[in-house]
Formats: sequence, C-alpha cells, structure tokens
Amino acid sequence: MASIQFRLKSVRRHMQKHFPNCPEIHCGEIVRRVADRVWEDTTIGGAVGIIVTNYVRHRLTDYEMLMKRHGLTREEARIAEADAVSDIVSSWQPLLGLLQGPATGGLI
Repeated sequence: MASIQFRLKSVRRHMQKHFPNCPEIHCGEIVRRVADRVWEDTTIGGAVGIIVTNYVRHRLTDYEMLMKRHGLTREEARIAEADAVSDIVSSWQPLLGLLQGPATGGLI
C-alpha cells in the first residue's frame, strides 16, 4: 500500500474547486483534518470526500444526539441523518449546470 499525506495548499485548492460554498469556519477545519492524516491508497478527492462526509455527520447533524440520547446504533443514526448529510454536502458544491452559459450547453 502507498502512504500519502496531502499538503494544506493542495487540500485547500481542492476544497475551493469542489466545495466552494463551504463556510470558511468549516473549510479550515476540514482542510486541516485531511492534511494532518496519513492516507493509504487514496486520492485527494477520496480523502476530502471521507472527511467532508464525516465532519458534516458528526458536527452539523443530530447524529451524535441520536446515539447518546435516543440509543440508536451508529448505523441507525447514519440512516436517520443521511438526507441531512447529503443536503449539506450538496449545498457546498458548485451549481455546475446553472453557472454555464448557452454556448456550453448549460442552463441560465
């Protein structure tokens, strides 16, 4: 297996391109978490995707509360919060088709 550690600058650039609507308060923490870890056999996109999803689940949804207060298992809590995680992650991504003009086949 190949080990890799991504540089802060590279991770920041990736976040700006793929999650441009991520608030800076969250972006900085996500960038740090990706850059601080040694990764095995993954791309920068894979690493960012893992951290973004986990960060959103644990920090921005009721996932933890569902397990602590309501006794749900990790899997039950993940299922319960899956739509919320997806909605938040999607809201951070660019609106690709809507930002392109007619010359590129996009919608305006």
